[in-house]
Amino acid sequence: MLATVGLVHSGMVASIFLPGSDFSSQDCRLPVEVQPLAGPGYDGQFFLALAFDPFPPSDIECALDDARYRGRRILWPLLAHAVAFGDPHGIVLALILLQLAFVGAGTWALARWATEHGAPPAWGIAFATSLGTTICLYRMLGDAILAALLLTVALFASKPRRAAQATALALFSFALLQKETAILALPLVAAPLLSAFPEISWKRRFSDLFLIALALAPAIAWWTWVASRTPATELETATINLDLPFSGWIAAMSSRLEVAESALHFLKDASLLGFHLIAVLVALVVGLRELPRLPPGRGARGVPLTLFGFGILGTLLSANVWIEPWAYGRALLPMVVLLLAHSLDSETVVRSSFAARSGRAIAVAASLAGIAFTTLNLTLGQP
Repeated sequence: MLATVGLVHSGMVASIFLPGSDFSSQDCRLPVEVQPLAGPGYDGQFFLALAFDPFPPSDIECALDDARYRGRRILWPLLAHAVAFGDPHGIVLALILLQLAFVGAGTWALARWATEHGAPPAWGIAFATSLGTTICLYRMLGDAILAALLLTVALFASKPRRAAQATALALFSFALLQKETAILALPLVAAPLLSAFPEISWKRRFSDLFLIALALAPAIAWWTWVASRTPATELETATINLDLPFSGWIAAMSSRLEVAESALHFLKDASLLGFHLIAVLVALVVGLRELPRLPPGRGARGVPLTLFGFGILGTLLSANVWIEPWAYGRALLPMVVLLLAHSLDSETVVRSSFAARSGRAIAVAASLAGIAFTTLNLTLGQP
């Protein structure tokens, strides 16, 4: 990250969020010094803008491409605003430090998961070096925070203690406020509670359902409030990111073939696209194959169900996402790290060698891609 600021952004720290001239004009200038890129910039700028004024309607809405869509993803900006007490320069530093803290938490959670399931804790490094994580660090994006939260949810939800499951529910609430796709991870917290339904009293069943509803309530309340205070758009940003199954991937591959400057350039793009499509297919297969074999207790179905949900999401991503690694690499990060977590479970190794081997292979490939991708962009000085 320090290298990115120094080599790519000439030491101007706030520029790591890649503000574009389209959203930082004379009439809508951010309260810190930035070096805006020509054009729309990139998504990190919207987290930065929200952190300056997280409660809509605000004077900073002109710095957002879609105030309703961006405003739903409030956890990281709101935490930074609170930690810095609203000070603009403090907010920039807080966003960066929080990003690093969450990446550290994700690395710890994966290492702890590996240890508790009979695998070497060194697997935790795969979180920090994965392509999606390095992209988030390089361009200040929020998907690594989501992935870290979901890994921590899985870690606590797998424990039988009531306090651990309550912690998992609280973390799941935070994940929903970070990005709405966290709803796909509902099985992580619901499965451990609902799996015990046949053996528990009606009072306990009602209590468990109430806890699940309570975990959903903050995000639903926030989304509703944001919708009531921000203008509706003709075509919300979220809708252009979804399409018919696999059509987005096919369109992106065709586009890469048309614009490739050389065979080597196309091979690089095609290999990244192909690798992530394989990861999506593996998540779908693991989910479908594992569910019938899983024991009913201990919430064991939570991770495979979540993987299946993210796999479905991967098939529905549009060409708008698949067109560049900056987008699909981070969007699929939670799926990649949960695939690894599932593959490290000693019970998974016994039940399915395919799930164990494929999950680890995908994680290793994602880490190598993350290191190579970041090194290449730093060398070229590409923002």
